[in-house]
Amino acid sequence: MVLTDLPEEPWHKVGTDLFHLDGRHYLLVIDYYSNYPEVVVLPNISAVTVISSLKSIFARQGIPHVVYSDNGPCYSCQEFHEFAVDYDFLHIASSPLFPQSNGKAEKGVQIVKHLLREAKDSHADPHLALLNYRASPLAHGVSPAELLMGRRLRTTLPFRDAHGVPQDLGFQRRSLQLRQKRNYDKSTRSLEPLVQNDTVRVGDSGRWSRRAAVLGEVGP
Repeated sequence: MVLTDLPEEPWHKVGTDLFHLDGRHYLLVIDYYSNYPEVVVLPNISAVTVISSLKSIFARQGIPHVVYSDNGPCYSCQEFHEFAVDYDFLHIASSPLFPQSNGKAEKGVQIVKHLLREAKDSHADPHLALLNYRASPLAHGVSPAELLMGRRLRTTLPFRDAHGVPQDLGFQRRSLQLRQKRNYDKSTRSLEPLVQNDTVRVGDSGRWSRRAAVLGEVGP
């Protein structure tokens, strides 16, 4: 598992993804620093609609420096490229062969889907479900809202006394990320170094090509 550099400030890097639930389209944008999710219901998933919704979010939260996404049609089109240029952010799209590089947004989609399903099953308010998640402490003891906004959000739930953001939060977040990496790596195996004349197979869109031989090394 390759670790993504943790940003030093909120809303510097964000991930975005689309998902479908109960007949509705949604746009998710999640902050890499705070894990704060923004969720928008979409009438369709055209590039124009997605870009308009992102502009609305950026008008509230500010324009991030980096936006990660998958390689879907609305993100890989010319309109989105022009949007990135006009709004002055770096757009990084994941490879179709390695979608895990947009894992932050994909994890955010799983969390939001779970919240919305639970709210529907219990006939609860989905907006309150999202609010309560944003205001709930994460593993390091601070909520997404506190990390992003520097303040606690008022909810309908009881809350603890004010404490402020811990000074060693960066160390705590890095330690948590390393622990998650160790857990992930337990189920994976590193590729052994390849040398000239080794026999290999090359993957392409989920299929393995015929065998080939390593000719030499072109870089470290």
